[in-house]
Amino acid sequence: MISDNNQQLQQVVYFTRHGNRADWNNPDWAKIAERVCDPPLSDIGLNAASELGVECARNSSISPSHSIKHIIVSPMIRCIQTARAIAKQLGNGITLKVEPGLIDWHPDYEIEYLTTPELSALYPELIDINYIPIVPLVKDKAETVYDLFKRSHDSIDGLLQRYSSLNEAIIVVTHACNCVSMTRHLLKNEEHQVGSGVCHLTKLVRNANGGEWTVELNGSTSHLTQGEQHTWTGIFPKDP
Repeated sequence: MISDNNQQLQQVVYFTRHGNRADWNNPDWAKIAERVCDPPLSDIGLNAASELGVECARNSSISPSHSIKHIIVSPMIRCIQTARAIAKQLGNGITLKVEPGLIDWHPDYEIEYLTTPELSALYPELIDINYIPIVPLVKDKAETVYDLFKRSHDSIDGLLQRYSSLNEAIIVVTHACNCVSMTRHLLKNEEHQVGSGVCHLTKLVRNANGGEWTVELNGSTSHLTQGEQHTWTGIFPKDP
């Protein structure tokens, strides 16, 4: 482990997006899907998630304050599978904390997702069944962009308040729109261009005494064999 007293005096949060979805490679997947909006990862996505896990472990070894102690994840299956690959590389029995406030933005469709007990049944010993969500329930009906902003901002603000120790960095495993919204919120910059390709890694840090967040990694994909893919523009439509 690299010893750096300055780095040990930082609060650190990581953001990442799930890997490649099965329905991107196989449009017919939806015909047999139990939940059309909740595809798993494709084989390409699983490989990317594994590479992401290695990169997370590398970053986690930089210093105690950069060490990932909590994995907070959207309940969508593609995010759970991505987070599982991260947990495997981090080791130490780390589990996944399922946060409904991190689900995908659904502006024009109803969304379905599994509950924490249902996910725990699928992934025994991986899901933290004692975790209390910041945003316990997200409406299944179509939501506005402002609904997305509110639950994303409430989620990250609540998480950073709950896990405020300088030696317990968190990683948030979610969707492109959430990564963009939460990063801009913390940076207080709605125009910030956030890298949002699949399995990217964004890292924000700030000093121990608080202050402004700064960007150490912005949507980095240098750890991915296939490089940056499926980048989202981060342009949100205006509500009428």
